Amino acid sequence: MKLTIAKEHLIYGLQAVQNAVSERQTLPVLSNVLLRTVEDGLEITGTNMDLKIICTVKASVAVHGTTTLPARRFLQIVSKLPTPLISLSVNEKHQCTIESGTVYFKLFGLPAEDFPLIPQIDQSQYVVLKALNLKKMVERTAFAMSLEDTRAVLNGLNFCVMGGTLTLVATDGRRMALCEDNVIANSGDGQCIIPSKTVSELKKLISVDSEVKVCWEPRQALFMIQGDKGSTIQLITKLMEGVYPNYKQVVPVELKHSLVLSREEFLNALTRAELMTSERSHVVKLQFANNQLTLTANSAEVGEAKETMIVSHEGPEISISFNPTFLMDPLKTLDDGEVFLEINDEFSPALLKTKEKCQFVVMPMRSPTA
Repeated sequence: MKLTIAKEHLIYGLQAVQNAVSERQTLPVLSNVLLRTVEDGLEITGTNMDLKIICTVKASVAVHGTTTLPARRFLQIVSKLPTPLISLSVNEKHQCTIESGTVYFKLFGLPAEDFPLIPQIDQSQYVVLKALNLKKMVERTAFAMSLEDTRAVLNGLNFCVMGGTLTLVATDGRRMALCEDNVIANSGDGQCIIPSKTVSELKKLISVDSEVKVCWEPRQALFMIQGDKGSTIQLITKLMEGVYPNYKQVVPVELKHSLVLSREEFLNALTRAELMTSERSHVVKLQFANNQLTLTANSAEVGEAKETMIVSHEGPEISISFNPTFLMDPLKTLDDGEVFLEINDEFSPALLKTKEKCQFVVMPMRSPTA
């Protein structure tokens, strides 16, 4: 193998796959990245067996070949090189020579034959989406995924295509986030559960305003992403097994009270009120009356906070209490100037909505001052 590559392109490719590489591996080659030359480019692959990321970057290839190199050390070396252009050459013993100006490194690798085979995914079941829309949907739902091990399927993000609409859903049993968007093209309806690690990587890897193609089989899925600097990225992930809860039954309907709130003002007020909560009493009380919202936080360990803001509200006085984090998390991800809070009573789930087809169901809490 022999090639010349821009330093910024090589760094981008290595960083894109880095989080799929684990340093603690019983199989040494899994701490390496697989390098394979393609026409006018270099394909860089990292895997931990559950997640595989392949990033193809531009390069000038003189001699084609494959090898594997220690992922972290290779990135450390490349990041410190002084010139914008780097020369790489690999001999039959998988020793890689790295040259940049007067700087010279020799890095020992392992045979590409030792690297796990990259699975081929059937692309007959697919959906095409706007990339930045998908990223926004993921950001607006992922925070609601469960961090506990009691119900494994809740540790993932439900990905459902039905009738030309993509729906993403996440829930931890106390709150639920749901976002919808129209797809560009799809081969039919389908559903899968994406692991949280994959969800985290998706948010990082989508950066270009282009299209994403998602293909899935019963046990694995492929995300084909247009990367930065003319690169392409393939993310292959194992899917979670199990049946996701019927989220449609969770969304409350025919709520009695609908309130229009300034998203930014409401978020800022919740942020201030949260300062007077504690781990033991992490509750903020909302009281609506006469087109005013009064937020109260009262903790025996910390103190008390009270703030009033003008809102659009008609109807009788109503009070309801929430874990403020469960309202702040969705508000931080939104762009809307206004949000809609719909409530039945102080004991029933509330619905936070936007005009952008996003809904957030939040369970109320018992107020410490009740």
